[in-house]
Amino acid sequence: MLYRRADFLTRLRARLRILNLPLEEIDRGVPPAGTILEIGCGDGVVANYLALAAPARRVLGIDISEVCIASALSTVGGRDNIAFSVGRLRDLPPASCEGIVLSDVLYLMGEAEGRETLAACAARLAPGGSCVIKTVDFSSRRTLLRARIQERIMRDVLRLTRGSGRFAFRGRGDWDALIRGAGLEYSMRRVPATAPPLAKPSWIFLCRRPR
Repeated sequence: MLYRRADFLTRLRARLRILNLPLEEIDRGVPPAGTILEIGCGDGVVANYLALAAPARRVLGIDISEVCIASALSTVGGRDNIAFSVGRLRDLPPASCEGIVLSDVLYLMGEAEGRETLAACAARLAPGGSCVIKTVDFSSRRTLLRARIQERIMRDVLRLTRGSGRFAFRGRGDWDALIRGAGLEYSMRRVPATAPPLAKPSWIFLCRRPR
């Protein structure tokens, strides 16, 4: 209902995100209260879900797309526990938060930017805070090929996403090195596709900053 007044393409993007995302899994990974930051929030589907699921959360979604943030802002209404802003993580003033979400974002960045972003996330987390990383399970060659085609269309043709250079479709070992390199502890769970054949299976990394 939040997107009912949006244009057709925005409603379509939001619907596809809802079908593709294990929203309950992401929700369980972040605290039920405190400041929650979503990086690369797009039209705000995940941020809105988190804010509606737990009103004690203060959710901020950021994205580099002005078009997407405009769509996200149109969903806020009179709620005071959610906000959206155009920019990157480095544009925000220094502040700690209890939870951070990166959903299908890090593989759009180059290797160096991905490491920099996750390290910056770890630095912002309050001790004991959690960072949920949702990404596609790329262990299947078929899924990997499908993802390459789909993401190139989304980024280079439709221009609905942005990224820098080559996609970083990481395997399990690469994720382990990335997360531990940022100084985070983690557990991983594989989540089946939420709406096959449209959606793809996911990996959920629940990362924590040691106390």
